[in-house]
Amino acid sequence: MTIMTFGGLDADVALHILTFLDVATILRCSRVNKFFHQIVSKKSLWLTVVQNLSARGLVDLPEDSLLRDLSTDQLLDEVRRVVIGPRTWASGRVSPKVLREITVHLGTHRADPNLLPGGRHMTVRAHKMEFGANRLTVGAEIWDVHHGVCLWHWERPNHSVSQIAVEFVGGEFQAVVCLVFKDLEDDWFLFVLDVDLRSGTSSDRFHLRLPRNTRSPRPRICGDLVSCGLDAGSWSGSFLLRWRTKEGLIIESDYSEVVLFPGHVIFAMPTPNQNIVRIFPLSSFEKQWCSVESLSLSNAALLAFLPSVDIFVAGNEIPQHSTARARQVKFSVSESVVHDDTYDLVVHVLDHVPDQPRPTLLSRLRERILPPSPSHTSQGTKWLKTVSRYSVLCPPTLEPPRLRSVFRHEAHYASMSASGYGMPSYHGYGTISVRRTECIGEEYAYTQGLIFRGDEAEPAPNSACIAHSGAVLAKYTDHCVVLYYE
Repeated sequence: MTIMTFGGLDADVALHILTFLDVATILRCSRVNKFFHQIVSKKSLWLTVVQNLSARGLVDLPEDSLLRDLSTDQLLDEVRRVVIGPRTWASGRVSPKVLREITVHLGTHRADPNLLPGGRHMTVRAHKMEFGANRLTVGAEIWDVHHGVCLWHWERPNHSVSQIAVEFVGGEFQAVVCLVFKDLEDDWFLFVLDVDLRSGTSSDRFHLRLPRNTRSPRPRICGDLVSCGLDAGSWSGSFLLRWRTKEGLIIESDYSEVVLFPGHVIFAMPTPNQNIVRIFPLSSFEKQWCSVESLSLSNAALLAFLPSVDIFVAGNEIPQHSTARARQVKFSVSESVVHDDTYDLVVHVLDHVPDQPRPTLLSRLRERILPPSPSHTSQGTKWLKTVSRYSVLCPPTLEPPRLRSVFRHEAHYASMSASGYGMPSYHGYGTISVRRTECIGEEYAYTQGLIFRGDEAEPAPNSACIAHSGAVLAKYTDHCVVLYYE
């Protein structure tokens, strides 16, 4: 019997097999021998790989006509840019250089542009004032980034859309959209819509009135599941919804932050001494789902005794005799670009603490003799932040997820990319800059000759943020610019 090894396959057959592997495995194969190195170096392989990654919303690609003209190295750079960031951001000796720039003319009265995964679409909120009645209507829109056209518009008179969550299903033209909006009476509503971007039409799949006094709920959507944090002052928790079957579940917890990924729900449960993030399989709640009509805060589920995978996250080193204020735990989860069935979990632990004055000789002697005096704190406060990155297998194993990195900083980042670059808040003044959060103290301005203040021909943008893919989104009065850097 003849035994055929993988290395004995025809090159075209081996190439086809490699297209089913993840990026990390393909790169390992390139180091096996000369035969594999030649196959992995073929452009057709990487063209298929990046197209698959783009279809999953993990890599932003140019238009198809431009994509075919890219070389093998340029296709690899598209992947590297998401994983480790732009090459020209990595050193202060190299000036940041724009690779491609896309301008989208939105018109006036549009705000909060958000680049969706894959880089082909963005969401905006459209404002319309009814003159005479002095009433504001805020709608939701999805735009085609490459062609600069509005594909879908939704509004309800006298209602203001606050949050938009989108998940594409079955291609780039079919989407499920979750909207959170409020009416003139400040009552909050949650709508789930099926949207066809080819025709610009949508159908209402589910709608729900949220509890009164809810504060700015932020929805998330993953498959058939929608989550929404509920903070109503005296009560906090989360709402989970199976929108296809119209079943729901209310979970009571001290912290309303909740994140979804396939088949699982992640909650942050900080305590004064520990910061715990718990991953629950949806099967943990199987007996607690009920029809949406019968939901109430009185029958909310408790998380204490449900099976979960627990992660004990590193916290901040709070100065001695200092009391932390307003502790927050924020986290995000995203599919890994280089490993299949793996998700990247990023946890931010923030403590608002008083600044500690430099101790004097007298204060040091006093601490040895007397208990600390509460008057020995300065009037200023600052944020201390610890960021931990984990790799989570899907489905998670009983072993805790692998810790990739932990770092601390005191900067405030309004948005962050998957490669670890953060952008401070920007509202139309100052310098737009990015900083790699692992490299404390190094800050790189990337706006030379592109975004600056004081030129009448090209004024500064009103706002700017960095997307998960590393793209920079700058919003002007009537248009926005999407920038990708080398």
